Amino acid sequence: MSGGEENLRVVVRKDSDIIYSKSLSDIKSPIEICADEEYNVKVLLMSDGAEIVHSECVDRICVNTGKITHSGQAAVCLPAHVSVELRGDNSEIDVMVG
Repeated sequence: MSGGEENLRVVVRKDSDIIYSKSLSDIKSPIEICADEEYNVKVLLMSDGAEIVHSECVDRICVNTGKITHSGQAAVCLPAHVSVELRGDNSEIDVMVG
């Protein structure tokens, strides 16, 4: 992993529901998932990070965030209520808002 981080897990949520969760080390080739159909939010998951690569939301801040590669980083599409977060594989959730 970049930056010396190991055992990172990607967690993709729609509202407060986890729709995808996997250790980055288990991703052997890029995976694209649709996290929201209304805004057509596409998330690309790779062994070295994750990013929102497409959204039909107005501001596209989520797409402009780019690839996240370190524990604690997140990309969020507020209109679609989608978040992509990287965290240490053994970390626990401190707070959940929503």
